[in-house]
Amino acid sequence: RTNLLDEPVAGRGTTLFFNFQLFLIFWSGIMALAWFVLATSVDPDLLSVGFQRANTPREYCMVVHWGYARQHANLWVKWTFCLGAYFFSFGAALFYAAFQEVRFHKLDADTTTMMDFAAVCTGLPPLSGKDKVERDLRTVIQDRLGQEVVGVSVCWDFSIHPELSSESLQEVPDDDDDPNDAVVSSFGHGRKQGLLRKALSFMDGMLGFPDCPSRSSDIPAASDIEEMLKELKCIGSAVVVFDSEVERDRAVNVVQTECLEFMGNTLKLHACSYEPDTVLWHNLHVGQWTKRWRSLAGSLMLLVFLGLWVLLFFLPATLYLQSFANAMGNRLDMIYTGLFTLLVVAGNQIMYLAADAIASRIGFHLEDNRQTAYVIMYLTACILQVVLDI
Repeated sequence: RTNLLDEPVAGRGTTLFFNFQLFLIFWSGIMALAWFVLATSVDPDLLSVGFQRANTPREYCMVVHWGYARQHANLWVKWTFCLGAYFFSFGAALFYAAFQEVRFHKLDADTTTMMDFAAVCTGLPPLSGKDKVERDLRTVIQDRLGQEVVGVSVCWDFSIHPELSSESLQEVPDDDDDPNDAVVSSFGHGRKQGLLRKALSFMDGMLGFPDCPSRSSDIPAASDIEEMLKELKCIGSAVVVFDSEVERDRAVNVVQTECLEFMGNTLKLHACSYEPDTVLWHNLHVGQWTKRWRSLAGSLMLLVFLGLWVLLFFLPATLYLQSFANAMGNRLDMIYTGLFTLLVVAGNQIMYLAADAIASRIGFHLEDNRQTAYVIMYLTACILQVVLDI
C-alpha cells in the first residue's frame, strides 16, 4: 500500500497536491462543524432558514417574514462566525504554507532529479550559432575545474527566429523519413483530421486548450533550420550538466573562490533550481524590466476584461433579476436560471482565458512563474467578482 501523502511516486508536486487536498477536506469539515455547533447552541432555526417551502402566496409571505425576523435577530451570530472563520482560515493558511515549504525542501533533499546534476553558467559573451560555444565551454570547464561535464546547453535568443522553438525542433523529421508520413505525436495530430476530431479541436479552442501541433509540412527544411541556427545569438548563459550532484557542487564551490575565464569574460556558476521541462526557452531573451512593464500592462488589461465582463454579463443578469416580479410568489423558470448559469460560466471562462493569455505573453523564463502569475490574476478577478456579488 502506497501513501501518496508521503511517497513522491509521481514527483514532489503530486505529493504536495495530495497534502493540499487533505488540508481542504479538514478545513471545510472544521468550518461546517463549527457552524453546526454554533447554530445549534444559539438558535437551531439558523439551520432551517431558507429551506422552508411555500405552496401558496400567503405561506410564501409568512416564510419570508419569519426568515427576515430570524436573520436579523441572529445577525450577530453570523458576524461572529464570519470573523472567527476569517481569522482561523488566515492562520491555517499561514501554517499550511510553512508546512508545505518545509515538506518541499525535505522531499527535495531526499530525491534526486535532473536539476541536481545541472548548474547555470552566466557571463558568456554574445556569441553566434556559428561558434562552437558548447564544445569550447565544456572544454574550459573540464580543464579548469577538473570535473567531468556530460554536456552543455547554451541559452539562445529565439526572438530572431521564433519558429525555432525547442518544440518545433523536436518535431523535425529525419532525412530518411517521408514528410507526408510524419506523425507529430502519439495521438495522431499530424494526420488528417476528420469531422469529429475537427469538432473536438474547436471545442478545445473554445475552452482555452492549446491547438494541435502543426503538421510536419509547416516545419522548415533542415537546410533552412541550419542557417537559422547560425544566426542565433547567445543571451549570456548556459546550462552545464555534470556526471553527479557531488561533482556539480564541487564545481560551483570552486568558481565561488576562483575566477573562471572564457573568451575574456568572467563566468559565474550556481546550482540549478528548476527542472529542464519547466524552462520556457523561447522567452529567455526577455529582460527583467520588460517583464515588469508587461506585468503592469497585463494587469491593466485584466481590469479592462473584468469591466467588460461586468457590463456585458454581470450587469444585465443582475438588472433582470431585480426587475423580476416575485411579490406573488412566482419563481424563475428553469430555462432562465439555466441561462443565468451559462452567462456566469461564460464570463468566468473569458476571465480564465484572459488571465492565461496575459500570463503567457509577459515572457516568464519558467513555467512555474507563468502559472503563478496566471493564478494570481485569475484569483484577483474572482475576488473582485465576489465583491461585486456582495
